[in-house]
Amino acid sequence: MDGFALRCANRLVGNPDHAAALEVTAVGPELRFDQATTFAVTGAEFRLSLNGHPVPPWTCLEASPGSSLRFGQRTFGARAYVAMAGGIDVPLAMGSRATHLQSRIGGLDGRALRKGDVLNLGMRVGSSAPSAGRTCPLESRPNYRACPTLHVISGPHADRFHREALEALTSGAYQLTLQSDRMGYRLDGPALN
Repeated sequence: MDGFALRCANRLVGNPDHAAALEVTAVGPELRFDQATTFAVTGAEFRLSLNGHPVPPWTCLEASPGSSLRFGQRTFGARAYVAMAGGIDVPLAMGSRATHLQSRIGGLDGRALRKGDVLNLGMRVGSSAPSAGRTCPLESRPNYRACPTLHVISGPHADRFHREALEALTSGAYQLTLQSDRMGYRLDGPALN
């Protein structure tokens, strides 16, 4: 959903842009690293801690074997991305390593991750090892505000909306619901007649 944040996470750890990573939506997991791992978390802002110590987002970090990364409170944004050097080793399905839950295709057996799942990492690509501490500058990061402004672009069916409905849509405050997905956003706010 946030291609820039995914690419940035992969680049921070030295992966190609298309390497498989974890997408974290609204509520974050706790991840335990069984081996030394270079990782980065980008996108939505969560309070992150590694072994109980706060760590910064948008930064290349090192985890030693047995370390735990915990996602605390989310303050801005909806989706964060966790990239690990080498990427997550899942098979290609229809040219992608993503998971499509409704069709049960891709990722780890086409399903959401569950407690106890083990993800294998791929081999690092390229000659340069990622450097811990490398970060994406603040001015280059998207501005994940609590109330962003979205622009409505008239489509081929705009004439089917009553004028009052378009005015409500463009002037009202809406909140994304949990029923939103890659197919579309479901909004909660003023009703459109």
